[in-house]
Amino acid sequence: MKAHKFKHLIFFDSSCPLCRASVKKIIQIDKKNLFCFAPLTGETAEFLLKDEHQKFLKENTLVLLENFSKGKKKYSLRAKGFFRTLWLIGGIYKIFGIFYILPAFSIDWIYRIIAKHRHKVLKKQDKVLFELKEKKRLLP
Repeated sequence: MKAHKFKHLIFFDSSCPLCRASVKKIIQIDKKNLFCFAPLTGETAEFLLKDEHQKFLKENTLVLLENFSKGKKKYSLRAKGFFRTLWLIGGIYKIFGIFYILPAFSIDWIYRIIAKHRHKVLKKQDKVLFELKEKKRLLP
């Protein structure tokens, strides 16, 4: 897969069932193919996140990196990253995406609660990570 054909990159916890399900859902609704994905523990994250990489790993967070192949990169974390993703997808999802304009402290507490319990809640989700068509959007 050629990463440059995608505009934005989402880093996620590849061991998290909720994160994998979220990536699958974003792939399904991202009709414009704006997003590609990489695990926070992968080579792409180490390379592109550089000094921030270890911090993001400890934070247990989703990281949206907008315009990752261009000079003007923009990071969005946790709930802001999630809502910003919906905003960028557009269409009906823009209605929910509008919440990205809220200050992080006002929406991140919900994200942190979900992140804290995500492994317990979704333990029984299937072990299959991604199908072939989804793998085409994954970076190492």
